[in-house]
Amino acid sequence: MKPVHSLMALPFIALVGFHHDSPIDRHVAQLQAASSLSVKFKVNTIGAGVEDQELVLARPNLLRWSTPTKLIVSDGKTVTTLDKQKNTYSQIPYTETWAKKLLTDDAVWAWGAFFNKDFSKTLKSATRGSQSVVKGATLVRYTCERENLKPYTVLLDNGVGLVKGGLYENKAGENVLVQSESFTLSNKPLDPSGFVFAAPANAVEVKPDDPNKMLKYADISDLVQKNCAGCHGASSPKAGISLNTYQSMIDSNTIVAGDPDNSKFIKVMRSGQMPPRRKLASETIDKLAKWVKDGAQE
Repeated sequence: MKPVHSLMALPFIALVGFHHDSPIDRHVAQLQAASSLSVKFKVNTIGAGVEDQELVLARPNLLRWSTPTKLIVSDGKTVTTLDKQKNTYSQIPYTETWAKKLLTDDAVWAWGAFFNKDFSKTLKSATRGSQSVVKGATLVRYTCERENLKPYTVLLDNGVGLVKGGLYENKAGENVLVQSESFTLSNKPLDPSGFVFAAPANAVEVKPDDPNKMLKYADISDLVQKNCAGCHGASSPKAGISLNTYQSMIDSNTIVAGDPDNSKFIKVMRSGQMPPRRKLASETIDKLAKWVKDGAQE
């Protein structure tokens, strides 16, 4: 693991089992009793940059999550995802399963309890750590052991009993700090009109990817050409690794079909080693990894 932010380096001082009267559980109870939650927060990937994001959740089934690159909006019936960079959007029906899966994203995980009634059941234990004062609030660290997910350290505001941020390691092995800038939990409902999607000028609607579709080379070839072939093309490929065609990718010995975790092609992207001097979007890496997992088929 890479060197971490000073908040992550503070020592743990006590181990407590998770039970139904823990500070984390009281945070969950407050979220589930509320009518709306609005959080503006910063996501700081240590050494790689900071993003301003905003999450708004309201009943029934209303959601709005904005980042520099995407906007996800649910009006309770339809979910719209806008790619801000491409100015394209797709729509799918809202389901509770979709909401639970979306809110397991580590950037917003602790606040996903707003919609997830079984949130507490996914926690195995909580390790109480040291505390510090940040912007006048006393934040206590609890490192949570989670089912099917990596450990996650929440930053719990001791004064109000609510999680105001978190510390975690992302898929690339980078340490990430989440800190709320403003936090509003209310028993008053929000105006549903704030969750109606209005397409930006010239935005194009596209069909969403079918998560069950088996990816073929044609589905990922444009990504490879755009992000890899410049250095690993047909002529004088760097390190002798050519990724210019399907066959050259297979012959490169960087792909273990069916096993992205042990494929060098995927590992160097997840670690940030490739492409040099920039990190690919997680959506891009995930799509390439799915192609490998699906068998790296032509």
